Amino acid sequence: MTAAEKSVLILGAGESGLGAAKLLSALKIPFVICDEAAISDSTREQLLKLGATKISVGKVLCPEAFHQTYTIVSPGIPVESTWIQELKSAGLKWLSEIEFASQHAKGKVLALTGSLGKTSLATLCAQCLEAEGYSVGLAGNIGKSFSAAVAEQALKDWWVIEVSSFQLESCEDFAPDVALLLNLFPNHLDRHHTMENYAETKAKLFQAMAETGTAIFPESLCEEMTKLSKSKARICCFNEQVEEVPGQVLPAANAAAYIEVMSACGVSKNHAGKTLQHFKSLPHRQEQLCELNGVTIVNDSKSTCLAALKGALLNRTGKIRLIAGGKGKKEDYNSIKELLAKLEIHIYLIGEESAAMYNSWKDSAACEECGELKTAFERAWENRAEGDTIIFSPACASFDQFKNFEERGAAFCAIVEKTTQEICEK
Repeated sequence: MTAAEKSVLILGAGESGLGAAKLLSALKIPFVICDEAAISDSTREQLLKLGATKISVGKVLCPEAFHQTYTIVSPGIPVESTWIQELKSAGLKWLSEIEFASQHAKGKVLALTGSLGKTSLATLCAQCLEAEGYSVGLAGNIGKSFSAAVAEQALKDWWVIEVSSFQLESCEDFAPDVALLLNLFPNHLDRHHTMENYAETKAKLFQAMAETGTAIFPESLCEEMTKLSKSKARICCFNEQVEEVPGQVLPAANAAAYIEVMSACGVSKNHAGKTLQHFKSLPHRQEQLCELNGVTIVNDSKSTCLAALKGALLNRTGKIRLIAGGKGKKEDYNSIKELLAKLEIHIYLIGEESAAMYNSWKDSAACEECGELKTAFERAWENRAEGDTIIFSPACASFDQFKNFEERGAAFCAIVEKTTQEICEK
């Protein structure tokens, strides 16, 4: 796939699709782009400037789509979608946006995937490699798309790429030099349907790696993932059953994974440890916003599944006032009833999953449906007592009421800020 190719089809005009368009433009390859959703005038103008010969919107693929050399698939397009099946029947090849970018990136690639904590870990790995004096590009499911970053500057000593299961679905030949599976918990089952499918998708990160590469798994998953991926890479494992370190931002298991990854990248344990000591948590991830009148307030908007919620609750002591809910992922809310029953907790529910969560948890904890985030916080604040923790850890996606988890977290921060101002003015 070189600049000599005639024309390419892009499916999806979001962050990844636009990034692919930028890279194709840099390679002087024209493209056709299709999206089911409406495309803004500003994005349409940008795509035309980048070299789009056709911009198609709607559920039906335009005729031009079937006359392209190959297809670049955005992560929002499932492989089981009608579009992919139609292109497959027509004999048109396709690949993931992240795989397309990797074919034009120059430098070594460190790729990280997992269910929880991969963004923080990818950020930390990038910081550590930069501290070692390397030029580093951080992209993928974090910040810029891989394609957009490569379009700006293809050459880096190291590319640190956060990879989601959606991005891996369409991958076949993506071959990072070092790759990590951080953990594997139920997530995105609304898309992958079963944990078996989810695990197989994660295993795609390792399947095309060379013998010179290093694949890293948690010890408890090492045998399973080695079999699923059939990777030729050197296999390493890290111990996720390690004791937590007081004051350390990363969970102990994630820190163990980080040390193993940095070792595979040629960084000593001592140097990696120094970067870890100075690492600060990212916004919306168990972020302590403030303490008001003896009440601790925590923003954990990045919590989009039950495993994330469980981790947030296990780190708390005293009375918990939990705000949860949003757009569901077809998880079994009954799976954490036993944990909730052991806690001193009151739950304030919002969003589409409010009723489902209430019905599952009402016998294990005090619950009330509040509808919107502002109402939920107001109710939690009205009922608070000194020593309580109010934590916003939704355990759901944000798309029912917000654009993304960042917007959702920012909304929560604004609500808390207003309460802080009102207290100060009294």
